[in-house]
Amino acid sequence: MTGLLYHRLIKLTAKVNLLYLVYVMISLFFGKFPFIYTWQKIALVLFMINMSIHARLGLWAVITDYIPEKSQSLILRLVEIYLLLILIWVVILICL
Repeated sequence: MTGLLYHRLIKLTAKVNLLYLVYVMISLFFGKFPFIYTWQKIALVLFMINMSIHARLGLWAVITDYIPEKSQSLILRLVEIYLLLILIWVVILICL
C-alpha cells in the first residue's frame, strides 16, 4: 500500500468514528441509552472494528517511523494480536 492510501484510510476511519461518537453523545444528551436495541449493538461492534483498523493504521505509521527495521515486524504483529484480543473481548461483552 502507498502512503497516500494509508492517509486516506486513516481519514475515512476517523470520520466514521466521529459520526458514531456524535450519535452516542446526542443520545446520551437526550437521556436515551444508546445500546438497547440489536441494531445499536451491531453498530457498536462495527465501530469497534473501525476503531481497530484506525488504531492499526496509526500505530503502523508510528512504528515504521520510529522503530528500527529489525523490530518492526515483531512489534506490528504484537500490536495486531493485542487489537484482535481487545476486539474479541468487546464483541463478547456486547453479545452477553
